[in-house]
Amino acid sequence: MNLPPVHISETDIASDQYSETSKLYLMSLFSNIKFFLIESNMCKLEMIGIKDRILLYGGGITTQLKEASFVVSTETDEEIAVADKISQVKETLAEYIKKSVAIPRIVTTTFIDDSIKEGILVDAKYYQPHM
Repeated sequence: MNLPPVHISETDIASDQYSETSKLYLMSLFSNIKFFLIESNMCKLEMIGIKDRILLYGGGITTQLKEASFVVSTETDEEIAVADKISQVKETLAEYIKKSVAIPRIVTTTFIDDSIKEGILVDAKYYQPHM
């Protein structure tokens, strides 16, 4: 189903303003996509919100890196704990390359929010953490 991007918020989904087709499309925005979340103590509330949005829009959360389509880090990627976790993920991904395993993209939480805002899966290359 090819629908044009729909700019819609979570509040709007519950309203009658949008057609059932638009609502169903957005509810499956992340279908068949699993996200591996890199969490830190400082950003627990932010990550709870991200988890909720991923699930609301049809995505899944995984604790297994090899199952992930995307690895999501917080915006505070300069935080040492998050930077260390990203480094560990990158090392694991390097091993996957050697084994010809599919490599998930590492993105910031803005990737989730902008995909929802635009109503499409945005290009992940613009959402890489700055390391």
